[in-house]
Amino acid sequence: MSSSSSIFSNIGNKKECKCRLPVMILTSWTKEHPAKRFVVCPNRYKTGVKKCNFWDWYDDDVENEWYRTHLYEMYRLLNPSQRRELETKISSQEEVVLLQLEMQTMRDELSKCQKKAFFWKSAVILFVVVWFVSSMN
Repeated sequence: MSSSSSIFSNIGNKKECKCRLPVMILTSWTKEHPAKRFVVCPNRYKTGVKKCNFWDWYDDDVENEWYRTHLYEMYRLLNPSQRRELETKISSQEEVVLLQLEMQTMRDELSKCQKKAFFWKSAVILFVVVWFVSSMN
């Protein structure tokens, strides 16, 4: 883990950014950083929400140039379907995290709506009871 990883807090085994959302751990496949993992806030990719620019390396740099070059070359040597499979697997994991966050947002909204509905239902019942009692007098 890099020394700059103190930017996000460690709660159990989950890492969070300053938005208090679990960060996504992604993998770089560039020539400079093959197979090097990094973390980003899911809000970095969402539209319609305040974007979070949180981004940091998860892994330390590979010090050996030979190793770094061979990692990248091995990735390039995978046949195209293997590369697509690897990239699809990684992007599927990202999608799962984003869907889980969206589901949590929907659950929160549903809970708020249920509380409002309960309040208004109670207010209407109270109004009807008061009206009924006052009309009896």
